[in-house]
Amino acid sequence: MIRSIRGKLLMLVILPVLLIVIITTIVSINLTYDNSEKTIEQFEKSILNEKKELLKNEVLTVYTIIEAIIGNSKTIDEAKRKVISVISQSRYLNGSGYFFAYEKKGDNYIFAFHGSNPKLNGTITDITKPDIKGFQFRKELIDTANDDNKFVEYFYKKPNSDEIVKKLSFSKYVKELNWTIVTGIYVDDIEKNIAKERKRIDNDVNSLIYTLISIIAVLLIVIVFVVSFISKVTLITPLLIFEEGLLSFLSFLNKEKKDVSLIEVTTKDEIGLMTNRINENIIKVKETIEQDEKVIEDVTKVVNDVSSGILTKKVEAKTTNAVINELTEDLNIMIGSLYNTINHTIDVLKSYESRDFTKQTTISCKGELSSLTSGVNKLGQEISMMLRTNLENSEVLDQNANNLTSNMNRLTISANEQAASLEETAAALEEITETMRANSNNINELSSNSVSLRDEVNKGKELSKKTSNSMEQINVNVHAITESIAIIDQIAFQTNILSLNAAVEAATAGEAGKGFAVVAGEVRNLATRSAEAAKEIKALVESATKSSNEGKDIVNIMYEGYEKLNNNIINTTSIVDTVTTNAKEQMIGVEQINSAVGQLDKTTQENAAIASEINEVVKSVHNMADKVVEEVQKSKF
Repeated sequence: MIRSIRGKLLMLVILPVLLIVIITTIVSINLTYDNSEKTIEQFEKSILNEKKELLKNEVLTVYTIIEAIIGNSKTIDEAKRKVISVISQSRYLNGSGYFFAYEKKGDNYIFAFHGSNPKLNGTITDITKPDIKGFQFRKELIDTANDDNKFVEYFYKKPNSDEIVKKLSFSKYVKELNWTIVTGIYVDDIEKNIAKERKRIDNDVNSLIYTLISIIAVLLIVIVFVVSFISKVTLITPLLIFEEGLLSFLSFLNKEKKDVSLIEVTTKDEIGLMTNRINENIIKVKETIEQDEKVIEDVTKVVNDVSSGILTKKVEAKTTNAVINELTEDLNIMIGSLYNTINHTIDVLKSYESRDFTKQTTISCKGELSSLTSGVNKLGQEISMMLRTNLENSEVLDQNANNLTSNMNRLTISANEQAASLEETAAALEEITETMRANSNNINELSSNSVSLRDEVNKGKELSKKTSNSMEQINVNVHAITESIAIIDQIAFQTNILSLNAAVEAATAGEAGKGFAVVAGEVRNLATRSAEAAKEIKALVESATKSSNEGKDIVNIMYEGYEKLNNNIINTTSIVDTVTTNAKEQMIGVEQINSAVGQLDKTTQENAAIASEINEVVKSVHNMADKVVEEVQKSKF
């Protein structure tokens, strides 16, 4: 921040000049740059349009040649061969420009011919393959082949180098051959020419800037020298004298000096006139300060008295300073108003002290005094409301105490009657408990007997099952005996047959066979007896089998009876167990009821005692309510 007048004058002179020069320089440079940019743009467009026209003319020329060849050919294949032979050899731009063609076959595209690389003829090419910027330039060339105003720009690798530069291409569709004729040229030379032109323009602009800066520097040096000399003679020296005198006067105002001298006048311009006026005011201020000091001394005494609580003193001194006089008058009015307000408030508080809360402060005031008087009034109102509330509450309390006393008397009587009833109920429950205990013991004994009976029935079931098994085994043995008897019967039958054969043989033998005939007769008799014995045994066995089967049926019936009896016993035992459990639970419930009744009896007796105590408390509250009513009625509100 510039503090000196000389610096400010320099800034006032230099800044506008410098600002104008800078603005002029910036505008000139911007205009120069704008013109150069427009020149470069026009230069670039001119070169680019020339190249576009070249490409377009070359392609359209080739298209005209192709149309002529097609018209002079008998077949399309012949036309294609002639076109490839002619166009493949066509060159422009000193041999750097050549032509090639895309041909669609099915879903693919192939090179119909390639002017610079015949090896690509007939090979498939991917028209969706993008350049380094992601642009599918081959597809774009095919899509824009019917538009003579469309050119395609893309980036492609320059031959015989690794540099990827921008290329401009133009395409034309030949419907008869289903070809897209394409040619292109690299446009990196445009950028080089533009760079050279831009460099030349930048050099011109830099020269202009350096020239302007030199002029500005020289001009600023001259202005600084001239302004510094003039400001020192006409401003700086008089202002230093004025500053010295003004500082002396301010020291007097700040009580740093007891006296002040006038400022020396050295010029007759605005600074000199201002100095004379300040000298006149110094004389007046000096006189006024002396008077003000006397008034302030008097005000200090009065303020000290007010601070000590004395509100009867006032300021008597006067001065020519109207502001201080007005201030002293306001101070005297304030002290008087404060005196009246405080005295009135003290009177109200004294009435409160004598228990008269009907008086209110009526003096109108503002600020803290208003808060004080309002607070005193609110205090009286709050005390009155409190007394009124206490009176109403004590009256309600007295009435409620009377009602509570009556209710407590009834409650005491009811509690005593309830205690007597509970004692009788406890005695009856004790008898029920003993009866339930005896029933529970009988049910436990019945449950034990049912369990023993179930065990005996299970034993009978086991014995009947064993008997049934023995009968079954007897049947098996009897069946075996029957089979053996059948074998004996067969043996007796065969023996009888043999004896008959022997008798026939003995009869045939005559006398020699008589003895053998006797033996054969005995054998036949023996066989007959064996057959009869076997028949009797078989009859006995059949009878035994029948009896065994009947016994088995009886045993099965007995087993089923035991089974039913066992099920009935199990059901009976289950019922007995349920009854036993219920009896135990009833016993526990009755004992709990008995205990609860005993506890209730004890609690009822305690309640009766507490009711008596509460009755005494209610009587005490009733007496307190009477005293509160009596005490409140002594105050006015």
